[in-house]
Amino acid sequence: MRLLGLDTPALVLTLLVACGLVLWLYLQKRPPTRVVVPSLLLWESLAPDLERAVAPWRRTPEASSLLLALAIALALIAALADPLRSATGPARSVLIAIDHSASMAARDVAPSRLAEAKRQARARLDTLPADATIAVVAVEVGAVPLTSFTTDRAVLLRAIDGIRDGNSVGDLLPLSELALDLSRPRPGAELVLFSDGNLEHGDQARRALDAEPALSAQHVLVGQSARNVGFSGFSLRRYPLDPTHQECLVSLTNFGAQRERLSLRVFAAGGLLSEESFALEPGQTVARTLRDLPSSGARLTAKLTLHAGPDTLASDDLASAALPPRPRTRVLAVSRDDRYLTAALLLDESLTVRELDPAAYESADGFDVVVFDGVLPSAPVNVAALYLGPHGQGAHPLPLGTAVERPFFERVDKRNALLSGLALTDVNVARAALLLPRPGDLVLAEGELKSGTRVPLLVEGKRNGTPFLTLAFDPRESDLPLRAAFPLFLLRALDHLAHPDGARAALAEGVVASEGAIAPHPDVLGKRESSRAAVAKVGASQRWWPILLALAIGLLTLEWFTFQRRWTT
Repeated sequence: MRLLGLDTPALVLTLLVACGLVLWLYLQKRPPTRVVVPSLLLWESLAPDLERAVAPWRRTPEASSLLLALAIALALIAALADPLRSATGPARSVLIAIDHSASMAARDVAPSRLAEAKRQARARLDTLPADATIAVVAVEVGAVPLTSFTTDRAVLLRAIDGIRDGNSVGDLLPLSELALDLSRPRPGAELVLFSDGNLEHGDQARRALDAEPALSAQHVLVGQSARNVGFSGFSLRRYPLDPTHQECLVSLTNFGAQRERLSLRVFAAGGLLSEESFALEPGQTVARTLRDLPSSGARLTAKLTLHAGPDTLASDDLASAALPPRPRTRVLAVSRDDRYLTAALLLDESLTVRELDPAAYESADGFDVVVFDGVLPSAPVNVAALYLGPHGQGAHPLPLGTAVERPFFERVDKRNALLSGLALTDVNVARAALLLPRPGDLVLAEGELKSGTRVPLLVEGKRNGTPFLTLAFDPRESDLPLRAAFPLFLLRALDHLAHPDGARAALAEGVVASEGAIAPHPDVLGKRESSRAAVAKVGASQRWWPILLALAIGLLTLEWFTFQRRWTT
């Protein structure tokens, strides 16, 4: 026998309290009233007749009344304990699996599919025999056992109540593998799955279950056909040509079977950035792009709202993303008061710049990048370096030849991120140093002399693992500083030298729901039954509380009848 209501300690305590209360009430009964009469002669003459008229059990009316009251109390308390008779035959082993993937948060069943699945699982526990061993499994990407096989209903109920909404697409294959592993030592085991059926690898799971015919399986369908529009994509991209700005890509899909009208709003910390209303046909996907947004690391949030009432699945109606803030770059500019260079460095708020006169330069330690503007250091540097117009005496990664006059850009590697989109072919240069690249160095731009000889104008490379970039001419001896290409080239060069591994993320994928199509799919386990029914209902005859309640009512009726007849008073 199994008590589903009060556990054993609570039952014993309740019985003791109830019986003690009944006994105390009977002890409070008022004693018989003493009546003084002038003579007993009249009463003595009637005594033999009264004694013959009274049945033997009437001589103890108080004991009979007390016993009836105790019996009524015992019957009521036993009914509250809800005892369950053990079923005949071998004990059953049941694996209760509850799907809590993203689609189970749908609200087409109030308050949600998951809440309804948990309610049905609790109801199923009440129908199983007392000696049935049961285990609870949570199903999402994998199958997680929450309990071992047990007959303790309190443990099982706590496990069911503890299941929370997931955010991934469910997978049926891990559940089938777990069910087979757990059922092999338990012949005739049963699997009961509470799910809307939106589970991956259904065919593979069914084939695996078919290989074990002794395992019965049933899918209890939760949910109804549902409409849903959600974010299928949300991302931010920092412009490679201008890292200080970004653009946002929003993708929406109508996963339902009817046309939907909706509103899309995009917010930043400062408030609403964009609002648009449009319609989506069944299965249609649309994309929207917000351009030229400040790339300050602020989080962008997008929200959609259906015009015809709330969406069934709220988890994919909100998406957000944020590019990581650009890390600070410490720049040392060794220059003789170059106003063009200073103005360009002020355009990027992520740069921490220190300008230094060449005569005061000793070392670049503590900086991420050093810029040598028309000068050379006395010794090689151990940090990334940008050389603008190298000439004179000093250390340079490349051998320098005789200066050349009036080179013009002939070849520019537009595929390189440093030079993409920059107009350089018509830049006028007065003179440039003759760079002599070494094997492994990359020539990004070449100039051509009037004689037809080509000379490197921009070279990239590494020395002892330290990157460098050198521009063969001094920008002040050209019209490059007067063009928009100059600050863009300079900021890209510093970014590339300081973060050659791409530490400044240029793309951020937003957080969106992973499951959009939420229409229920019945019979994901297939119509399979073993010789034992997977969910045999326990008849009402196995529950004792109706019998005990009827007994309590019958005893109460008997007590009332005997009281009215004055048999127990």
